[in-house]
Amino acid sequence: MSKIVCLDNHILIWGVEQKARDNQKEMIPRAKYLIDSLSKNDIQAIVPTVVLSEFLMPIPTQEVAKYINVIQRHLMIVPYDAIAALQFAKVWQAKYPKLAEELRDSEGIRKNHLKIDCMIVATAITRKADCIYSYDRGLQKFAEGYIEVREIPDSSSQQSLI
Repeated sequence: MSKIVCLDNHILIWGVEQKARDNQKEMIPRAKYLIDSLSKNDIQAIVPTVVLSEFLMPIPTQEVAKYINVIQRHLMIVPYDAIAALQFAKVWQAKYPKLAEELRDSEGIRKNHLKIDCMIVATAITRKADCIYSYDRGLQKFAEGYIEVREIPDSSSQQSLI
């Protein structure tokens, strides 16, 4: 059975758009390395449509097709469908009340952002992903007990990609 990993928005921003804040510039080559390594190791990288939507929001309209083409050449875009919606409801009902209070109080994360995080987790679970690559704290909290969340390995490390 082939391995599957799910990518969150920051991985696309760093690895595809090749943009980062000044304090995140080292993430650009790491994300590019991750995407290249997944392909070379026959690991299917999926991008939920909700992640694609987040990624495309700030992209100028005339450049959207270019980015979609690049993403489709290297990654598989997967829909948020009825099966993912059922999984979303399960995870949301199990986690939301506690997480909403914890994350809103400690980090100011809003309900709309948490919904997106939960949708990404649900899509990854229903697509049988082995892990999600993400730096999002809300997403990490929703994923606990359901699916592993990883940060991008350093390109010089020998850490397994899945």
